[in-house]
This record gives sequence, C-alpha cells and structure tokens, in this order.
Amino acid sequence: MAAGPVGLGTGGRGGPLGSGPLSPPIFLVFNNDPIELELPKELETEVNSFFQKLLQGHNSPEEMVKIVYEYASRGTAVQKRLLDGILRMLADEVSRHLHEYPDRMLPLITELYGSVLAGLVNQLSVPALSMLWKAFLARLYLLPADTSVDAPLFRAVVHILVKAKSTITQYVNLATCLVNCHVFKLFPMDLQEHILSAEALYKSYQRSSHPHLAASQSAKDLLSMGSHAVQEYQPPDPPDEAISDRVCFLFNNLTKVNVKEKSADVGEILEENLLPWFAYYLVCKRVTVEHTFHDLFAMVLDFLQERLPNARPSVLTEVFRNIKLILRSMRADKDDSTARVSLKNLGSFLGLVTLARNKPILHDDLNIKDLLYEAYSKGAVPLNYVVPFVSRVMRAATESIVFRPPNPWTVAILKVLREMHLMGDVKSTVRFEIEILFKSFDYRLEDVQPAHFLRDRSRVSSLETQLIFMVTANSAAATAVYHTTAAPQPQPTDPFDFSGDFVTGGTPPSRVPAPTSATTLAITSSAAAAAAAAAAQQHAVAAAAAA
Repeated sequence: MAAGPVGLGTGGRGGPLGSGPLSPPIFLVFNNDPIELELPKELETEVNSFFQKLLQGHNSPEEMVKIVYEYASRGTAVQKRLLDGILRMLADEVSRHLHEYPDRMLPLITELYGSVLAGLVNQLSVPALSMLWKAFLARLYLLPADTSVDAPLFRAVVHILVKAKSTITQYVNLATCLVNCHVFKLFPMDLQEHILSAEALYKSYQRSSHPHLAASQSAKDLLSMGSHAVQEYQPPDPPDEAISDRVCFLFNNLTKVNVKEKSADVGEILEENLLPWFAYYLVCKRVTVEHTFHDLFAMVLDFLQERLPNARPSVLTEVFRNIKLILRSMRADKDDSTARVSLKNLGSFLGLVTLARNKPILHDDLNIKDLLYEAYSKGAVPLNYVVPFVSRVMRAATESIVFRPPNPWTVAILKVLREMHLMGDVKSTVRFEIEILFKSFDYRLEDVQPAHFLRDRSRVSSLETQLIFMVTANSAAATAVYHTTAAPQPQPTDPFDFSGDFVTGGTPPSRVPAPTSATTLAITSSAAAAAAAAAAQQHAVAAAAAA
C-alpha cells in the first residue's frame, strides 16, 4: 500500500454500541490529502469480497459491523491491515460513489457507514475517524442548497448522521462544520438542535488559568465535553492555610545544605491524605517552572518516601497527568513556548526521579517509543514538543547504573531517535536535540544503528493510545494534524469550486455499485473529498471569525 494505515486503536474503551468510558475530546483532521487506495492484490481481493457480501445480501450491515469491530478491537495484524483497506474503500465509496448506488443498495452502505462511526469511536484512531468524517463531509458539502428532502441521496446522508448522532459531542471541530453546510436547515429539527447544542457546548468552554498552559489552553477545554464529557479535573482541596503556607515557606528556603532538615519538616507536616495536594503543588507550582531546583525537589521526595510510602507514586501520577495534558493541547496556530518549556521541565524531573534512581518508566504510564512514532506521524509541531521532552527524560539515564547503555530499553529508544535524525522531513532544531542527547552518552550518531520503526507505517495500527492532539484558540479551527509522506496531489484553485471533472464532468464510470478495483480509481477524483472537507473547515473558520 502506498500510504500507511489510517490507524486503528486496540479497543478497551467501549463496545460496539459506544458503551464504556469516553476518551478525551477528538480533534479531527481536515487536510487536503486524498484517500490512498493502492492496495496489494490479495488485500484488494479480500476488501472487495467484504463489500460484495454486504451488497449482494449475504450478510447484513449489523453482521459486517461486528466483523469490523472485532478486527478493530481484537484483530490480528493481518486483520487490521484488512480493516485498514476496508475503511479506506468505505470512505472512498461514500465521498465519490454514493450517488451511483441504486435504491436497493444505498441503505446497506449507509447503515454500515453510520454504524461504524457510531460504534467504533473508541476503537479507531484519530486518523481513521478523521478520514471517515472527512469523506462524509465531502459528500455532504456536494449537496446543493435546493436539495429535496425526499431525494434518496439526502436521506442516505441524513441516515448516516442520525446513526452517529450520539458521538458528535466527542469531536471538537465537527459540529461547526455540520452547521455551516448548505443543507443544514433541511436536517430533521431534533438533529439540528443536537448539532447546535454540541457546537454551543464547545464555544461555551470557560478558560481557567493553569500554571504551565498559561493562556494557551486550560484543563477545562481538554477534559470536558458537554453532557457526555469525562469529568473536568479538579485540583485537590488545599489543606489549612497554615499548612500550605508552611510548606511553601520550607520550599522557598530550600538549599543543598539544609535539604535534609527541611525535608524532615515537610514530612512532619504532611499526612497521607495531603499527598494528592502536595503532588499537585510540587509538580504544578514548582517543577514546571523551577528547573534549576529539580535536584533539590527530587531529594525532598527521596526523604519523604521513607516516611510516606505513597509520596513518590502520588508525585509521578501528577507528573504523568501534566505531561499528557500538554500533549493534548499543542497549539497549531502559534509557537507556544510556555507549554514547550514546561514539557521539557517535566521530562527532566521525570527522568530524575525514575531513570536516574534506577527506577523504570512503566509502559502503562508512558510508552516513549510509541510517543515518538505518534509525534512523527503527526508532523513538525508535535516533534518540536516531543523530541526535546524525550531527550530530557533520557539524559537522566546517564546517571543510572541500570538504564545507561547498553540497556536494551534505552538503546531501542536511541535507535528510533537515530532513525528520526536521518529523516529528510525532520527540522534541524529537532536533529540538534537528538545530537545533544547522543553526546551526553558519549556516543556519535554513527555508533548507533538506526531502527526501521518510523518507516514502518503499519505501526500506526499498533498504537495503544493517542496522546497528541492539536488545538487552536479558535474552537472552529481546532484540529488534529496527521502527517503523511504521500506526495501532494493537484487541488482546485478555488476550494469552493466543485465543478471540475472529478465531480460532475464526463461520463460516470461503468460500474455495478459494489467496490471497484482500487487500482482503477483515478486518484484525482479523491481530491473531491479533500476539497470539500477543506471547504467545510474554511466555512467553520469564517463563521467563528464573524462571531
């Protein structure tokens, strides 16, 4: 396949009906990349067979959705590659060929599409969901404003949307694009109200101050999403003012000479029930902004650990929470240096209290290799955050007996960074961070064999979770960035001009409304989906700017 998989989650966050805890708000991709359909011959045959079973009536849409769910949540590597092809073909069929389906087959494909969007929001990755919604928006924006509500194509589009109605509040930038489509006022009234409510909920977010996100993005923006939201994070209740003032005073007067004495004083003040507050205070008020005192903070934690066994776990929990909060709020519209510096400081402290003290960073807490891969797959902005962060974490291994090379875990990460250094699309500032890390280990770049981790696009499907989300200050323009190495395709000069050959010109291809051979589809035709989605995004931005 020319392009890598769109990405699949591993499940565990809800069943086919969307049950279970919800993930954080999703920022969908609205880019101009066409859907890549160049599948290996064997895979193409299996994908076509999947659709033929549906369209020829051998299996119902419900049965096909169960198959898709099984592949997404518990599938083998082969099944996930098959699912990748199915999703690509499904998106292409809806964006480019839905108008060609006869009345008998139209409900089958739309039922499948709507059920996938409704039931697999917690199983599919952001790139996969983005591709599906982008294809849907492409079809939606091609409907003329005077469309009849009784037209089969309009009813089919509305059916997909009604099917996925309950998930709209999980997407930050979807509702605005739906509101700004030409046919929004033709939607059923209850559907209009639901979409407008979803849009209003996002626009009504209240920004709250946060030490390391400053003016960029608050915890409320990221962790709340209307009536179906995960609960907004609430900082622990502070203790009595006398206690908090005393702890603050002790930290303000901390030096290498008195660290043991001051740590003992802090230990006498704190009890187990105050550890969450202490962890919040230490990480958010000190660690993120006072890099030069990290050694002292780590020593205090060592002393506290002797008296309060949960001190270190509490602080690490808060460190990981803050790291993930920043990763989920990267600014796509400006260089947020405050957030980047805070993330680097968190990385330095994390390495200091784990690797430097011969303690591992658990896979369940943070998978560094997956984080590097995700950052690379999503482009330059995430790399500018993640590589300096990882570099700060890994430098602590220079002080470790256990994790200093040739430790296999450390070497594996260095190999990925070495591979990244060789990539032509990586900026010089990122390469410089990698070079500094290697120098700290007394390594030359040539001393480490590069991995083939980043080049293997199938690894997208093995990512257990997605940590990186891109946002802007404008809710309508908030978007995730999904990096692709595919060559840029010719796009219409006017993103609102859909009169070219790839939409209406010429004679429609002679085809039974079943999946066409993927290799026979003209790639310029898939530009319609990209252009229409771009139009949707521009409508959204314009509307928000006017507001």
